[in-house]
Amino acid sequence: MSCFIFLTFLVFSFQLRDSSGGAVEEISLIKNLLTSIFNRYKTDMASLQEVVELTTGDLNRWKGNVSGRLQNLELALGTVEKNKGVDGTSDSFHGLIERVERLETLGRMTFARTCKQLKDLGVKESGHYFIDPDGSGVGIPPVEVFCDMKSGTTRISHELKGEQQVSPCRERGCFVRAVNYAIPMKQLEAIILMSSHCEQYIRYDCKMAPLNSDNESNAWWMDRHEKLHFYWSGSGDVESYLGYEGVCYCYHQQICLTEDVKCNCDAGEEAWTYDDGQLTDRNQLPVTKLNFGNTDTEGQDARFQLGPLFCSGEEPLPLEMDSCDSLWRSTATGPGYQMIKGKDDKYPKVVYCDMDKLPGNNGFERTFGSPGNLREFVAFDAFLEDAIEDNYRYIGFSGTLVNIGEAFDVVDGIFTVPVTGTYLFSAHGMPKRNKPLNIQIHRNSQPVASFSNGKSGEAMVGQSVILEVAVGDEIRLFNSGGEIAGDQGTPDSYFHFIGVLLYSSDRM
Repeated sequence: MSCFIFLTFLVFSFQLRDSSGGAVEEISLIKNLLTSIFNRYKTDMASLQEVVELTTGDLNRWKGNVSGRLQNLELALGTVEKNKGVDGTSDSFHGLIERVERLETLGRMTFARTCKQLKDLGVKESGHYFIDPDGSGVGIPPVEVFCDMKSGTTRISHELKGEQQVSPCRERGCFVRAVNYAIPMKQLEAIILMSSHCEQYIRYDCKMAPLNSDNESNAWWMDRHEKLHFYWSGSGDVESYLGYEGVCYCYHQQICLTEDVKCNCDAGEEAWTYDDGQLTDRNQLPVTKLNFGNTDTEGQDARFQLGPLFCSGEEPLPLEMDSCDSLWRSTATGPGYQMIKGKDDKYPKVVYCDMDKLPGNNGFERTFGSPGNLREFVAFDAFLEDAIEDNYRYIGFSGTLVNIGEAFDVVDGIFTVPVTGTYLFSAHGMPKRNKPLNIQIHRNSQPVASFSNGKSGEAMVGQSVILEVAVGDEIRLFNSGGEIAGDQGTPDSYFHFIGVLLYSSDRM
């Protein structure tokens, strides 16, 4: 631009000189030069405009491609509705950046089981998020909760919003309100198990409507295990020394309205007063039902509030995979057989972990045995072919179908325990026709079980017993008066004596 002004100034100067007889040829030369520069400028600008148009077209095509790919991802992840598309602002550069950041946040949520884990993964903005407390890919689907990312706290709401009126009724606990939460109880309980701290606020406003009267409670609440509680602040430890007495925060702090009550409302004030507190026992939370009563007298009135459940922190991850519980807390794999080894186990053991349940539920962990114990597995099945008519002697056998561990002496009929543990022993036989049969199972020459046909008969009789025995113990059968039928004609002998190791104490 400055060059143009300078050349214009020259032309003007020469025009002045020309009017006074200056150099006409020099003016013509400058005019030609300016014309050449202007033409070159027009050509360059046209080329530049073409480049800009091409670049803008490529950029728009790129934006359209990226926007379409983002929308496909958003549809797959459920962040936009199908066939609804996105608005125009979403296709701007700023809109694209926001959508990418949102997808990055969703990517961090893949394995998050609590808001604390989301926070640790880098999610910073508080809001509603989907988490999967019982484990990714197992149990029931993920649930939506509110996450406070300043503290990593998970908030679970319920349907009893704000202050609730207690309807007048005469009996204790006659007014009932069930508490239904925004997520299934299994996922809610999983959040509690994964967190290190949980609390729920509760408040009871009263006017001449006591929580306790005549040494009995008028109100109580139910926990997730359907057990009733009568305290209104703190943890369940108070029940160990107060039992079923209703007790409030003011009692713990020694600030109740009068010294002879455990709750402010028990003072029977005609003016409105209240009791409130934070329930903090993770083994009992959340509150699932509330009961109030004894509120039908003239002048009585009552209201209550129950806050959301808040859970924060995280239980330390186990250092060793020594139980189904530790596997659930660390990885939450699907149901199946696992090999674990506890700190007190000599050998690993095979367990079935039902990850569709939660730790503490019946059937969550079922023990099946110890592979380390298989080399010490013991079992025998001895049979008798010859009839026995001699009374009051130990019974020898004809052979064994199984003698794993070689601990059974066939001739003397003695099983010498090779591995300390729990064993099953069983015997059954056929008495001779119309003859008595009385057999005792002995451990170290002392009877531990017996079976008899009642002095006569031809039906099969038997007995089974489970014993805790130690290495070196001797188990054998004693004929205490009777005759045993032989069975040489068929391979399936009538008389069998069986023993099998169920559980070895050596693996403890």
